Amino acid sequence: MFENSFELEKQAAILLLNQYDFEPTRSILFRSAASLSIQCGKLDESERLIATALSGFPPVEIANELRDLLEEVYFNRHLETRGIKLQEDELQLSLAGNAVSFGVIQSDYFFKSCK
Repeated sequence: MFENSFELEKQAAILLLNQYDFEPTRSILFRSAASLSIQCGKLDESERLIATALSGFPPVEIANELRDLLEEVYFNRHLETRGIKLQEDELQLSLAGNAVSFGVIQSDYFFKSCK
């Protein structure tokens, strides 16, 4: 059902592809199609839909929601490229900051933030 919903939502969004004066409807349709495509595991498609939505003039709130979706796409792609599949009872922790490098963090910074 997600696949069918995605295709219909994408078709509706594409009808407004170059209709920049139809905001916020245009960006809402692209956001919805992108969200459904994530549910279908179509990360490349999601990224393109989000980029298309952001190429218009979405309201700030919707633009932020689109950027949140883009982060979800990047996170899912990160897991996918590393062959990681999270189960329903699992989580992936992400750390960011000046003391963080790819896959490592200085322990004294980590433990300070845990207190």
